[in-house]
Amino acid sequence: MAVYAEVKASKEKLIQADTEQKETKIQERAAADEQAAVYRRFPEWSPQRHMFMDAPQRQAVRDLLGLATALDNKGVMVMPKLWCHCDRYWGFLRKCRFPYVPNMALPSPAVAE
Repeated sequence: MAVYAEVKASKEKLIQADTEQKETKIQERAAADEQAAVYRRFPEWSPQRHMFMDAPQRQAVRDLLGLATALDNKGVMVMPKLWCHCDRYWGFLRKCRFPYVPNMALPSPAVAE
């Protein structure tokens, strides 16, 4: 009986891991679909593209900060990797880039300043 229980528990763990893997793939696909929709809607040089793509990142930072605060100094907030879809300097830009670096690849990793 003990062997049967172990096999059953192992099978349930595998099923749970498989389900979690499928859910992760669905979420990644949804995020990719959302990104593609924003990319179709706004041209590469548009600050609106940056704002739409940046919104989920801001929400994640807000949620992480709230969670760390709720844990009353027992939680440590780890910043996720953030991406920029427009250069950080918004004045006098050409196609969301400094005029002197027109071939800068976007999106680029955001610099934590």
